[in-house]
Amino acid sequence: MLRPFVLSLVVVAACVPGRGALFGPVDREAQHRLGVGVAWSDSQDPRVPAAVRDLLSRPLDLDAAVRIGLANSRRLQARFDELGIAAADVADATVLAPAEVDFDVKLASGGGGEVEVNAVQDVLGLLQLPQRRGAANAALAAVRARAVAATVELARQVEVAFLDVVAAEQQLELRQTALDAASASAELATRMHAAGNTSDLALAREQDQREEAQVDRDQAQLAVDTAREALNGVLGLVGDDTHWTTAARLPDLPEAAPALDGLETDAAAASLEL
Repeated sequence: MLRPFVLSLVVVAACVPGRGALFGPVDREAQHRLGVGVAWSDSQDPRVPAAVRDLLSRPLDLDAAVRIGLANSRRLQARFDELGIAAADVADATVLAPAEVDFDVKLASGGGGEVEVNAVQDVLGLLQLPQRRGAANAALAAVRARAVAATVELARQVEVAFLDVVAAEQQLELRQTALDAASASAELATRMHAAGNTSDLALAREQDQREEAQVDRDQAQLAVDTAREALNGVLGLVGDDTHWTTAARLPDLPEAAPALDGLETDAAAASLEL
């Protein structure tokens, strides 16, 4: 009597690393390069919008803007999600194809019998296991590097957009000051003209300067609105969350030009592509 049985055996058990182990290197590299941490969060995590609202409740500085941008970016979180896919590929690469085991039970008519066991394993797959595992680990490292690069790039975009807002607001302050001065001068010229103490030409000149100052001020306001809209886009802010204020000022120019010695070496060390 012949009774075949087939049993699939998994030779190597694999487990996918936890989110902390996967994401830890990304967070540490972000801390090193940016000075702020980054989190791999779930889209439904209520702590993210709560943290963003807390930062928005105070005048923004560059650090707060970067934190908001990193926490609020769905695109960046999608990049982090690729870590889970790459980790699953590493787990798959450490698992051999199931071995097929056949049990043939032969029973003799007079009693007794014998059991024949045949095991078939993919030897080529066994030999290729180290290469597969190495390739999968390299792919995971590449995904981590891309996650770090995406984090740094987003922080750079936030910094540029934030400084554009600060510069535009300071320019608006200057234009408003110029408009106030031109308006006061034009008002004085109007009174002097009414008293017969200045000419029509002098009055017209003061009024023209006031109109030019008004145009410059309006253009500066438009630049502020445009810069704020751009920063809102980078930060992922909409609706009531866009009514933030800033408390930052552009840094003063250095008294001397920065030294160029070692600049190339420093740039190479900081590059994520080398």
